[in-house]
Amino acid sequence: MESANRLRKIRKEQWCVIIIMFLAIVSRAAGLGSFPGGVNVDEAYAGYEAWAMAHYGMDSWGFQHPVYLTVWGSGMSVLNSVLMMPFVRFFGLNTVTIRLPQMIVGILSVYVFYLLLKKITNRDTALWGMFLFAICPWHIMMSRWGLDCNLAPGFLLFAVWFFVKGLEKDKYLMLSALSWGLSLYCYATVWILVPVLLLVWGIYCLRHKKIAFSKSLLTACVILILLALPLLLFVAVNMGWIPEIRSRLLSVPRLVDFRSDELGKRNLLNHIKALFGLFIRQDDGLLWNTTPYFGMYYLFSLPFILCGFILYVRAAWEHFRKKEFGYEFLILVWIFVSAVTGILQGINANKINYIHIPVIILWTEGVSFLCAKGKRYFGKAVFAVYALSFLCFEGYYFTEYQEEISRRQQAGADQAVEAALSLREERKAETIVVPNTLRHSQILFYTEWSLKDYMESVQWQEYPARWLKTESFGCFEWIREEETENFEPERDKIYLVTEEELGRFEKEGWCVEMYGYAGVAYSIDGK
Repeated sequence: MESANRLRKIRKEQWCVIIIMFLAIVSRAAGLGSFPGGVNVDEAYAGYEAWAMAHYGMDSWGFQHPVYLTVWGSGMSVLNSVLMMPFVRFFGLNTVTIRLPQMIVGILSVYVFYLLLKKITNRDTALWGMFLFAICPWHIMMSRWGLDCNLAPGFLLFAVWFFVKGLEKDKYLMLSALSWGLSLYCYATVWILVPVLLLVWGIYCLRHKKIAFSKSLLTACVILILLALPLLLFVAVNMGWIPEIRSRLLSVPRLVDFRSDELGKRNLLNHIKALFGLFIRQDDGLLWNTTPYFGMYYLFSLPFILCGFILYVRAAWEHFRKKEFGYEFLILVWIFVSAVTGILQGINANKINYIHIPVIILWTEGVSFLCAKGKRYFGKAVFAVYALSFLCFEGYYFTEYQEEISRRQQAGADQAVEAALSLREERKAETIVVPNTLRHSQILFYTEWSLKDYMESVQWQEYPARWLKTESFGCFEWIREEETENFEPERDKIYLVTEEELGRFEKEGWCVEMYGYAGVAYSIDGK
């Protein structure tokens, strides 16, 4: 009888895992190429760099195998583009291929999150956590577009999972070191988080004899050091200590502007206020990160998160008092180090994305505890509320949100650019004029512009600058932001236009063809 009950529980758990993974896959993969609409300027640049490296063996600044991308002048982490390369190489440069790495990591993260919770808590809490993680608005939105730093939470989660496994079988520490090392190529701020976290965790685990000096531990340390070494060289180059490195095997670029000053004591009080504000409102005002209606974890989840925090603090204190090992301490340290790092850097949902995984663990613990302690139907009611909220979020994401983000990212610009190039050839025009709201990374992405031609022809409005703005490249030239209101269209040029500019060109007798939220304008008589 006991064996039969255990078998039923295992089968029930397996079916729950299958159903939750189905929800995770559908919510992160359905319509990936079209939702969100348009293409973000950063994911477009990451995609073009992947295309350039796959076809030309170098990035848009001429570096072969760069450890860090220069892009706008102040850099972008390289791993996202590297993971895009095989997809772009074999299936072309498009919104699906540049979003696939983030989507895959996002889906895998749901299952790994379940495995981690099952290891550090219990089966029921793990299932709750898997469900909440699968339907979490922040993670769904993050998994559906290709921002470089948004790979960091997934690789940090993999690193923590293998670290926890390594406390029992030290061979997993090597996989943990690999994941920690790769996370360094996801997001520069992780360069502070990872060593501090590993130092505190390592001391704690050594003290409680969870880690012993062994061949596997030594190998793990070597793996992490080797992966970190190119980035240490990158810091040395950009601090002016050693010259730039260009080679066929590895390149370490000197950025136009090195953002080392972003970590400092400036505005610490404002950053602390922003941190609390972010988790109370669950909205950073950036449409691609959060929504005001649902927040990062659903707006009504804060009491559960606070409950989980209290439970973890209490459990960590009990373990400390009894001189016992407890996973709660590791999670609390993860949150604390993440919070301090975010306060030093600045706060928004993606800048502090390394804090979300441990916060969701607290959220899970709060929900699981209150449902276990509540009345008979309380757990079912909580599940129903979250399931309904998820359905509402999905409905919003694929309708109202899609319209808003499509307008913001000028969905249809790809067709407008294609039409402009055709008109240029047909009318023998020399120049296509681009509004400053459409960045050069998007033009490069939509056109798959020749890397050689781009590198030879690109001109910048101001150089050097932290965020470079394009003057021109190839047949494209940009309207300066300060000239947007007063520029006079020249009838021998072709113009890419936004919805806001539509009326102006039509009023002056230009022919305007709109493609979604972007269009092309040209003079009918060409004079």
